[in-house]
Amino acid sequence: MSARFFKRRGLKVFKRLAWVMSWLVRPISVWRWTGILPFRVSSFLEFEPLHFHDQAAFNDSKSLSYQGDVLWTPPPTTNVVVSHVLEIKNGMATQGGYVFDETGRLIKEASHKYREQHQWGLVSRPYSLFPEVKKFNCQVGILTASNHQIYWHWLFEVLPRFGMMEKIGKKPEKYYVQKRYRFQRESLDLLGEVSPEAIIDCEQFPVISGSKLIIPCHQIMGNYPTWACQFLRERFLPQSVKSNENTRIYISRKIAQHRQVTNESEIINLLKTYGIVSVELEDLPFAEQVNIFNNAELVVGPHGGGLANLVFCSKGTKVIELFPGTTIDAFFALSRVLELDYYFLRSRDGNSRNFDHGNYKIDLEELVKTLEFAGVSSK
Repeated sequence: MSARFFKRRGLKVFKRLAWVMSWLVRPISVWRWTGILPFRVSSFLEFEPLHFHDQAAFNDSKSLSYQGDVLWTPPPTTNVVVSHVLEIKNGMATQGGYVFDETGRLIKEASHKYREQHQWGLVSRPYSLFPEVKKFNCQVGILTASNHQIYWHWLFEVLPRFGMMEKIGKKPEKYYVQKRYRFQRESLDLLGEVSPEAIIDCEQFPVISGSKLIIPCHQIMGNYPTWACQFLRERFLPQSVKSNENTRIYISRKIAQHRQVTNESEIINLLKTYGIVSVELEDLPFAEQVNIFNNAELVVGPHGGGLANLVFCSKGTKVIELFPGTTIDAFFALSRVLELDYYFLRSRDGNSRNFDHGNYKIDLEELVKTLEFAGVSSK
């Protein structure tokens, strides 16, 4: 073959590459055709962030158990995320918590739980081919998150963002948020700030843009910020009713999909002798969950999202958390912030190095010793 042929072929390949590159510099066009966004990362500092609060890292690594500190796994060191608020003209947001400017650049520190695997510059979930970007010609508060369907994350990483906007005097015309689950809808109603007409349901519109996006950026990476706990308590506790019923409760995971306690029925029968009543939170309205924890003097329960309701407990409430083969400090840290009387019991089963979702058994004799260690008497 002649040199001219190769020259011509090379020119053709170059033109095709140039055409592809022309599309890549217009990422929104690529996204609309493929559902894959080839983005570039930009810094939130370009958008004049309004500082809100620093989050101090949690470094208290010891908890109380009759088993001793040897079975408490210290929490790993985590990066501290600063809470801030951004305003982005003609920005774009997704139901998964990602935020982009109008050119398609992803703003890392505005995107909830930004995943390091996206550093290569592609976002494809949860979008299909030809995703529509719904345009709203108004200010929109962005409250979507990568894990807003999980009760704990909803309570501590979504709802407090309403308080952030209120504190700095921002009241958007619309709010982009998930309302798929009962606890989401009921807590939004009780919050009393957002009318149903002001909500843009992210299930209906997976990708939106607005004339101005207001993004309160808030993630818990270490300790629980005091301001976030105060916001939840101030908004929901006034609606709680004091009662002397069921002041000792056990949080069941009977209908949970993972990390069940295999001998839970035996545990519930044992706890009855201490006047401890089993509660299945999944069946209860959000307001009733707030009420139950606000009235509790003792909370016993396996590690799980339901213990996020400890934020509604009174100072000095006893907490006994049951763990699989290893521990995690999430509710120990929360108890420290709220000045709760925290204890734990770790199963002898399961992985002692990595926290996993496997089922496990709690030794009944060890549970009795834990109750005695915590000063809980039978009734």
